[in-house]
Amino acid sequence: MRILSININDFGGLENHLMEHKKYNAWVGRECIDWKYWSAIDKDVVFNKFLNYIEDKQPDVLIVNEMIVSPLERIDFISKIEEMGFSYFDETIPSGKYSFTMMFYKNMKCTLFASPNSGYRENRSILYFVEGIYVNGTHFPQESDTKFLNAVEMFCKARKNDKVIIIGDLNANDVSRGNKQLVERLKTYGYEDVWVQKGNPDDTVTEAKYRGRLDYAIASEAVYASISNMEIDPMPMDCGMTDHAAVIIDVV
Repeated sequence: MRILSININDFGGLENHLMEHKKYNAWVGRECIDWKYWSAIDKDVVFNKFLNYIEDKQPDVLIVNEMIVSPLERIDFISKIEEMGFSYFDETIPSGKYSFTMMFYKNMKCTLFASPNSGYRENRSILYFVEGIYVNGTHFPQESDTKFLNAVEMFCKARKNDKVIIIGDLNANDVSRGNKQLVERLKTYGYEDVWVQKGNPDDTVTEAKYRGRLDYAIASEAVYASISNMEIDPMPMDCGMTDHAAVIIDVV
């Protein structure tokens, strides 16, 4: 089983960033994302690169951080991915206009579970049970949200004897911040930072702007030995598809 995770930056490519385009909304009394502006950004080239990349890598499970859903968009991103043979659970798609984490699966039985963060910032996290493994595709908040991280830790502690993979953009490049501290703390429960455990450098670059390692695969002891390969692929950054590298793991 191949699992691929990528932060696609809302199909804004390497340079455009959704959160940089906000305007004041008098109805709610604060700045909100300017979805009309964002919908006017041409996403065809980036999205076609993404589809070609997925076709080339052939994942069985696809995790997309910063997937976009908006009725203002000309492209129906999710339907196009579905046409490639992928399935998903309807209830994982928020209604309205969102940047969120989404998981797809292909040619296998999959069960949707309540994510570790169910009920709190849940658009950042999805939990599938597939091929006997709990796969949590997640996007840790950049600000090291304690409530979010505590929920992840409680889940990992409770499931430490099960086959568990936590994968996605963990924003964990600073040892003084909670995200990275949680990654290290999970090791005390028997989890492995797969990339480092397989002999690779902790400072491998997975993000273009700050040049740090933000994207991870964390595996419980019960499943780590079954991971035959892990790759951090910078090609999506190098070709301008997005500002993150892809994380790919193969489980036998």
